[in-house]
Amino acid sequence: MSFSLRGIAWAAFAVAVVLLIGSSIFLFRATVRLNESDVLVAHTHEVQAALENLGSEIYRATNSRRGFIITGDESLLQDYRSAVENIPKGLDRVRQLTADSDSHLQLDSLATDIQNLLAVINRSLVEGERGTSSSEREIDITRQTAAIGDRIQRSLQKMRDEQEQLLAGRQGASHRNYLRTLDWITTSLVIALVLLLAEMILLSYEFYQHQRTESAARHSQEIVDAFFLSSTVGFGEMSGIGW
Repeated sequence: MSFSLRGIAWAAFAVAVVLLIGSSIFLFRATVRLNESDVLVAHTHEVQAALENLGSEIYRATNSRRGFIITGDESLLQDYRSAVENIPKGLDRVRQLTADSDSHLQLDSLATDIQNLLAVINRSLVEGERGTSSSEREIDITRQTAAIGDRIQRSLQKMRDEQEQLLAGRQGASHRNYLRTLDWITTSLVIALVLLLAEMILLSYEFYQHQRTESAARHSQEIVDAFFLSSTVGFGEMSGIGW
């Protein structure tokens, strides 16, 4: 019985240790996956910010042209030149951030529309500076820029929506991974604690049984010793009276 209890106790201890080691490994792997998910979420935010900046620069270029044509204020051309300088950089940034996605064709179409838009705006500004433009011409250019601008904004909005969906999926996966990790660790710790408690109880019971056995053995030995001691005294007395 003692060996059986000890074996069960050691088995419970071994399982508890395995569970704790397994929990540590699972926690490490979950932490790595969580970090990877956080990196992907941060990357999605970067793409969204790059798309917003690109859209803002395109709007600034279009608005600067419109303001210059209406007011003739050449200081507005500085905003246009700054936007024209920043737009290719912004487009390259979006390409770099989405290099691992399937948006190449969409970006190529967007880049073509942006080039066409800037070309139309540039012609309008050149004609305005030279004084060769006319109201009808500017109205026609405004219609062209509005049509191209709408296509650009639709393309940018589509990419933003795709990034929103991607972000929601990545955040959902990160949350589910966190919950699975929490459930596994909690379950493992509870089971490990129960097994360790069971081991302590079994070992305590075994120690108690061992003490009872030793106590019973000592008591039996004392009875035997007392019996032989009393028998020896009796035999001595009988010898003394001549038996």
